[in-house]
Amino acid sequence: MKAVARFIRFAVVGALMAGVMVVPLVVPPLAASAASKPTLYVLGTGFLTYPALGSAVPPQTYMTQPPEAVIHAWNSSASSKFKVSYSFCNDYATPTGSAACARQAISSTGCAGHVCDVVFDVVDLNDADSIPAISDRGIPIVGMDVNSAAALDAKNMYCLTGTLKVVEQGLGGVFKFLGVKKAGVVSYTEQDTSEVQSWITSSMAREGVALSATTVVPDIDTAPGPAIATVVTSGATGVVLGFGAAGLAPAIQYTVNTYPGVKMVLPSYSYNGSFVSGIPISDLVGLGVAAWQQPITAMQVPGVKEYWDQYGHTVSASSGFRYYDNSILAWLGTKFILNVANTVHGSFSHSSLLAALHSANNINMYGIMPPYTSADRGKNGAVACSPYNADVVETTHLVSGSGQSTPIQVAAHPGVFNNPVTGKVAYVDPGFKA
Repeated sequence: MKAVARFIRFAVVGALMAGVMVVPLVVPPLAASAASKPTLYVLGTGFLTYPALGSAVPPQTYMTQPPEAVIHAWNSSASSKFKVSYSFCNDYATPTGSAACARQAISSTGCAGHVCDVVFDVVDLNDADSIPAISDRGIPIVGMDVNSAAALDAKNMYCLTGTLKVVEQGLGGVFKFLGVKKAGVVSYTEQDTSEVQSWITSSMAREGVALSATTVVPDIDTAPGPAIATVVTSGATGVVLGFGAAGLAPAIQYTVNTYPGVKMVLPSYSYNGSFVSGIPISDLVGLGVAAWQQPITAMQVPGVKEYWDQYGHTVSASSGFRYYDNSILAWLGTKFILNVANTVHGSFSHSSLLAALHSANNINMYGIMPPYTSADRGKNGAVACSPYNADVVETTHLVSGSGQSTPIQVAAHPGVFNNPVTGKVAYVDPGFKA
């Protein structure tokens, strides 16, 4: 897979820059009694900044701020049986940066001068250049947003969600929700284009949505007309807009202006508002997506409310990530790591954390995801690193008081997950059935 394209499943181009920066997270002073507590050493990796794209991608502060909030609360609690040291390696969204973060992760001093117990892959776009090397050393990795087949299949990778495969397998359900009977698919050129198209078209077939046509465009295509016309002119009332970053806004505007009423669906829900800036907000309302978790707007879900209470109200829309939900997944991933670590008896090591992750059973995911059981990884249609094959049907809305310059996603049925292969529905809390 082209990992860079996985930022939003829309390719981006630019000069690649290398380098690594360690960003220590500030945690409150610990009480004197904390000196006797063992320390869990965690290394986060991902692109805090993206120099190749400059101002097009603002600093991705969700990679550090939500974990910092969780760790602050944990280290401040007298009841916590261990303390946490968390460092962050900025890979700058480059292959060389990712490889350098891998070297740091396996170093004897990689985590604040200590051996790392666990790595948190927040969003490493080039994780094919990092995760296998870390996994091969026996170090466990918790994956928030996994971006390559190599990382998905890594032996010691534990994914928080069903990842890209499950959301693309859920697009047929999105079309069904939107009332679309016939749709076409536009994809950009990448290593796994045919596989992605197969996931999407198979999901459409399962949901009874007829396929008009598929077509592939270069990942830098900014003239969307011919591709969209190819898949829409045969009577389609829906289209998957799998254009690169530069082509997304033109594709949306072209569809709205040329084919009013045609429903637009994105092949991944992690789209960035900066890529659609400058076009009317009305064009962005009603976009369909299949998400791999409950959105930040689903306040009925206990974990979403806790996220807002602990961290969400401090978020700035200008930081870029509020247009999608990775901030809450960074928050959840940190809590997941701490909850699993809480099952370890004695001191920490990458071996003890690996054993704890491997045996994790019914770990509380606060309703943002269903409870986590590692024994289910790779089963029931889930990818190798994930126990889940569940997605959430969402559309974009203007949310009152959100302060957003673009719409944010709203679940069609908050608290509900769909299995895109079996068609079964899972409820995180039985109360949501009503």
